[in-house]
Amino acid sequence: MKRILLILISFIISVDVTAKETIHWAQYDIPPLYIKDGRYSGRGVVDVTDAMIRAELPQYNHVIIWANIARIQRMMQQGKKVVCGNMLKTPEREKYQTFSTFHKTLSTAPHVIIPSSELNTYKQYIIDGDGVDLLRLIQSKDKLGYFIASRSYGSKFDLAIKDKTNKRVNYSLNAPMGNVLDMLLKDVNVFTVAYPEEIIYYTESKFGYGSSTVSDLNKKAYLGKFKVLPIAGQPKEISTYVAAPKTEWGDKVISDINEALSKLKSNPEYINEDYMWRNLPKEGANKSLI
Repeated sequence: MKRILLILISFIISVDVTAKETIHWAQYDIPPLYIKDGRYSGRGVVDVTDAMIRAELPQYNHVIIWANIARIQRMMQQGKKVVCGNMLKTPEREKYQTFSTFHKTLSTAPHVIIPSSELNTYKQYIIDGDGVDLLRLIQSKDKLGYFIASRSYGSKFDLAIKDKTNKRVNYSLNAPMGNVLDMLLKDVNVFTVAYPEEIIYYTESKFGYGSSTVSDLNKKAYLGKFKVLPIAGQPKEISTYVAAPKTEWGDKVISDINEALSKLKSNPEYINEDYMWRNLPKEGANKSLI
């Protein structure tokens, strides 16, 4: 009788677990926001904030999947049962995605990245020392922009990048940002747009985590090959949202996620840079980016 009771309890527990609705959390490899591989895997700021949201939603079964941004967007358009915890809100995306009411503010923003050796040729695109006129740069006839497919940089920039008449833009790259950075050093009159932290993180992983005389010199030399320029008129910080497909399922999930975020927004641990890869040597690295 006891054995039958244990089997029955086990069956009830099993049914309870399998009865849970599953949320597939789609993540894209954009260190140090999401970190897929390496020493700091799972310690990106969005890795951590997504995990905190999931902890507030025990009524769901949570599964992490990895895909590039283009694939995540297609899944959203197809109404797949996925969410992404780090999406910029744009009018184009709002046509097929529903976004959380609450957002997190990243202490960073995209910048224009160019080879240091080409700085003089970009001066015409800098507005009174305030930053780069990115729209004019994208539409220029003498510069080639490398962009990772389906990333968003703001609606007006996205539309200019996707303009099929502009032959000076490569918007089909699915390579990691590190590969794009290396590509910049093999060409002239080229640029990309990325978060400054992406360059620092890539440099750290390229030449070894931590500090030593040789690695520090290599990192400083590599960072010195780039100029990181702010985009004129852009806020210093940007807001990102949790997004789901614009379906009945997506509306329900985002409603539950909003409840979780309403609890987390007052939690000082929700955005805490100590969770990040930030225990990297900073002195000299940031100076190289100015």
